[in-house]
Amino acid sequence: MPVPHGVRRGILVAAHKLRLIDAVPTTHRRWHAKLQLGTAPVVGVALLWASTCIGASVIRIGIVGDGNVEPYDVLILFISLAYISCSLDATGGLRALAFFVSQKAGKSGHGLFATLYAFFFLSGCIIGAFCGVCEERMLWGAAASESCAALNRLS
Repeated sequence: MPVPHGVRRGILVAAHKLRLIDAVPTTHRRWHAKLQLGTAPVVGVALLWASTCIGASVIRIGIVGDGNVEPYDVLILFISLAYISCSLDATGGLRALAFFVSQKAGKSGHGLFATLYAFFFLSGCIIGAFCGVCEERMLWGAAASESCAALNRLS
C-alpha cells in the first residue's frame, strides 16, 4: 500500500528534528506500507478507534478481558485448533478423509454436497459431545452452571 508523499515527508522531517537521522533525503522513491498478519489487526483497531466506532474501554477489554472471557483462552483455542489441523494434514488424515468423502459421493455434485453436509453434521455432534455441555458456563456464568448441574443430575 503506497504511503502518500506528504506523510512520508512529515515522518522524515520529524525524524530529522528528533535527531534520529542526519538529513532529510531528497530522493523521491515511493514508500510502501505492508499489511501483514501482524500489522493488519493493529491498523484495523487504530482506524476503528480513530473513527470513534469503538472506545478505549472496548480496546482494553479486548486486550485484558473481563470476568467471563479471557482473550488468551480464545488465542490458545485457535492455536490448538491450528496445531490439530497441521497435524492431521501432515499425517495425511485430511487427504484420506477427502478421498473417502469423494468416493462416497460418486460423480454427483448433489451427492458430494449431501456427503459433506452429513460429515460436518456428524463431526459437529461428536465434537460437541466430547467438549460437553458444561463448557458454556465459561461464557454465560452462574446461570449456565446451574442449568449444567441440572442436566448432569438428569443423566
